Amino acid sequence: MPNQFHTPPEADLLGSAPIPEPPSSKRVAVLALCVLVAIVLLIGAVAWVLVSEKRAELIAATRERLTLTAEGRAEVLATWLAGRVVHSDRVSKSELFRLFATEIDSAGGDISGATTQSDSTLEEDGDSEAWPLIEQIPLIERVLTDFTIDAGFEAGYVVGRDGVPFAATAASPQLSEAARALAEQAVQSRRIAYGRLRATGIGLVMDMAVPIISAQADPEHGPPVGALVLNVPLASGLAQALEPPPLSASGEAQGLIEMRDDGPYLLAGTGVGLEGPVAIDEPGPAAGGLDFADRQSLLSEGRAYSLAVPVSGPPWLFLRERSTADTLAPLGGHVTVIASFTTLVIALLVGLFTAFWWRLANHHNKARADQYIDLAGRIDAQKRFLDSIAGSVEELIGLKDRDGVYRYVNRAFAKSVGRSPQETVGLDDFSCFGAGAAERLKVSDERALRTGRAITVTEEVALGGAKRTLQVSKVPYSSTGEVPGLVTVARDVTDILDAQRRYRQQTQQMVSALVRAVELRDPYLAGHSRRVAGLTVAIGERMDLSADDIAALEAAANLSQIGKLKVPREILTKPARLAGAERAEVERHIEYALDILKDIDFDLPVLESLAQMHERLDGTGYPKGLAGDTISLRARILAVADVFTARIEPRGYRPVISVEAALQILASHPGRYDQRVVEVLRSVMSSIEGERLVAGLMAS
Repeated sequence: MPNQFHTPPEADLLGSAPIPEPPSSKRVAVLALCVLVAIVLLIGAVAWVLVSEKRAELIAATRERLTLTAEGRAEVLATWLAGRVVHSDRVSKSELFRLFATEIDSAGGDISGATTQSDSTLEEDGDSEAWPLIEQIPLIERVLTDFTIDAGFEAGYVVGRDGVPFAATAASPQLSEAARALAEQAVQSRRIAYGRLRATGIGLVMDMAVPIISAQADPEHGPPVGALVLNVPLASGLAQALEPPPLSASGEAQGLIEMRDDGPYLLAGTGVGLEGPVAIDEPGPAAGGLDFADRQSLLSEGRAYSLAVPVSGPPWLFLRERSTADTLAPLGGHVTVIASFTTLVIALLVGLFTAFWWRLANHHNKARADQYIDLAGRIDAQKRFLDSIAGSVEELIGLKDRDGVYRYVNRAFAKSVGRSPQETVGLDDFSCFGAGAAERLKVSDERALRTGRAITVTEEVALGGAKRTLQVSKVPYSSTGEVPGLVTVARDVTDILDAQRRYRQQTQQMVSALVRAVELRDPYLAGHSRRVAGLTVAIGERMDLSADDIAALEAAANLSQIGKLKVPREILTKPARLAGAERAEVERHIEYALDILKDIDFDLPVLESLAQMHERLDGTGYPKGLAGDTISLRARILAVADVFTARIEPRGYRPVISVEAALQILASHPGRYDQRVVEVLRSVMSSIEGERLVAGLMAS
């Protein structure tokens, strides 16, 4: 193929005029030496800059990695502690304990003769029975003991505002002076107070004091009358936070620093004990953490890059560091490469200057011309070699200028548009692919030229009288700092997309057949899966989910009842509420469904969504009792759509309820259902889609 670009011959760089004789060999030698020294100094400066930039890059990468992991682990600890606080609300905010603490406070701490009244004191008649406070202590302690066992605390105490304990869990040790002070601090500050870490036989523990608000005041803003002191085991939370992250780089370590009045204490490893006090040179690290810097390692010997971020709640800093040696280890190889390259370039320059001097001094111009002729021949051979490669590949390769005119195409490109390469050069996309495709391709051309970055688009074009789908990659190329055009590489992916489309159609047909089989077994499930699928798709679209996520939602919804093929028919069709064993058997339908579908390759997260759709945010769902963010958004959408649809459908043991009543049920359980999804469902039911769903249900 002829060269479409004009390249000045190498001889033009030398010029045709003969090189004049130097006036004197000594003068030329001095001039050449000065130039050589200047170039060597310049190369040395460039090498120093490259090494400095690489060092800064390694340090910046380490800072980003340590910051991300430290902030993530600090958030894990804060979330875990927040969960402990939520558990404590079951006692600190209960009416029983608030009333008990209020009466103790009213009695001035003397409970021997003080009395309180039962819950009937809330009634207007006032004829309730008074109980001595001292007789209520066994009940309070029994409830407190059950709570600590259930919530995973080691011990618990109900403490008055003056630090005197009035109730404690069974077999709990005597309340320490530090815990008394902690309780008084919580009462005075009206906030949760955290004690020091301390090592025990079960690992590290910490006291936590939660204020108990007066029963006669607002439970959120009223005055405290006492405190709930809980002994919190920290092994599980700290072990999870201090476990080395996956894919940790060499030399990385982490630990927890507790800020105390007598200085910081370090916790390292997996949370089995305190390491001891550490020295931190920076003033006031407790306020905002420890800035990233190269300092003496706090976790090992030697220097390290380290930082620490505060944990919300207790006076803790989460520490992450990486040894300075490991951080800068890649710099050695980089320096070696740069030094080798610099040495090679200097040696090459010395050789070139020596050759230049030798040739100039000995008038070897012919030898120089021969070398340039040979170089031109090798360049031409390399060009022919590259042309042969471009002509042999199946991808459509083209080079076009900023005006969209092709200046080079390979044989595959020319063949696809029904022309020879010579005929195709000089044409544009309009001439090659038609007006519609040309307009779409022009948009992506302008975007690539504007951003200066490679982009990839998928376009449908007409080739050989048939519609074909091309995946086109466009890369701007530069010349002397300018961008004269684009290199385009296109691949025909029509057959691949058709195969994927056929596979998904076959999968959908199989899903429909399985759904019909379930509906034949249980008439109450007729249409249920399709209605759930319609709702999930509508919700997913309004929440801007990807096309793959929406497809996975639809498939999972359609298959949501497939496991009931293995549930006994007499249980499925029972016209009354199910007993405990029967309900447990029905709940195994998820297990059955996964077993039925395990060998089907959906190419989408269908099974994951199906496995989690009956999980609940508060952990009360099945089959695994997952909670919170461990449940995917797809599963939350499926859960809301399934419960809503089931509520507005008839069952043998209950009548249907209205749409608004079903929505209210979902909204009244924010701990179970994602309220964002519930709000989107409400908007769907207010739309034409929702009206059609209800109309279809009534018709069936």
